[in-house]
Amino acid sequence: QFQMHNTGQVIDGGTSANNVDCNAFEAWNITLGNSVTVAVLDDGLEAHEDLGGRLIRGFTPANNGNGTPSNNTDSHGMNCAGVIGASDNTLGVSGVAPNVNFLGVNIFAPGTSNGDIADGITWAVNNGADIISNSWGFNSCSFSSADINNAINNAVNNGRGGDGTIVVFSAGNNGGCITYPANRSNVISVGAIDKRGRLFTYSARGAQLDLVAPSGMVNYLGDVRTLDRMNGNGRLGGNYETRFGGTSGACPVVAGAAAVVLSINPTLTQQQVRNILTSTATNMGFSGSR
Repeated sequence: QFQMHNTGQVIDGGTSANNVDCNAFEAWNITLGNSVTVAVLDDGLEAHEDLGGRLIRGFTPANNGNGTPSNNTDSHGMNCAGVIGASDNTLGVSGVAPNVNFLGVNIFAPGTSNGDIADGITWAVNNGADIISNSWGFNSCSFSSADINNAINNAVNNGRGGDGTIVVFSAGNNGGCITYPANRSNVISVGAIDKRGRLFTYSARGAQLDLVAPSGMVNYLGDVRTLDRMNGNGRLGGNYETRFGGTSGACPVVAGAAAVVLSINPTLTQQQVRNILTSTATNMGFSGSR
């Protein structure tokens, strides 16, 4: 799992570059993300052998459901949850913050509206989300939804008892401008680099990009190992995914890193967490240049 600990190892025949990672192993000497709750807004979460009992509740705003996937093949949310916080045990994989708790919000159920997405964000805040990880976006850099904007504003201003919920978004896979809602100034937008530290051509870019994180190719042609669904469901019909990538794979790395930071000092405001993440990241070039 090069995104957490890169020693220049060969993965799927491709070489890596030493230390192009998020220093997860070093952070684990201090904390594993204890006492932090991460909401994953995606196509749903469900119990998994490599999450233990850390999925505490879920919500599907379109039908007042429990946040589990709507279709047998839906696995994107589980992929993201694995990158954030799969258990550090003898099974499968590990996540960046392997002791976090999860909330699952299914915003891809049939009939979901922009208002439902906003309700999902608000539900996560009201149910104790310290961090909201969003590996999704609209295929537009100019679109905007008042309902979603208001929900994000409420999260970052009023979440966590007024300290603010940290909201992380994938920047988009269009190779150009940062897509909505990642282009909002009060969220953390995340682009994708490969295991040698090079910005993927598919990754959105520009001055609105806050951070990048290691990931793999899009369309399940990548090399990020993470969770699939259990019991024959999901993309592969096994319990683990081997080909995840995209800015969808980069966003949860940053969400996991935010969880590690917040675990050390839960009194930090969301802006302070943003500042810590951006000020301690490796400088990848002038703002907006890559």
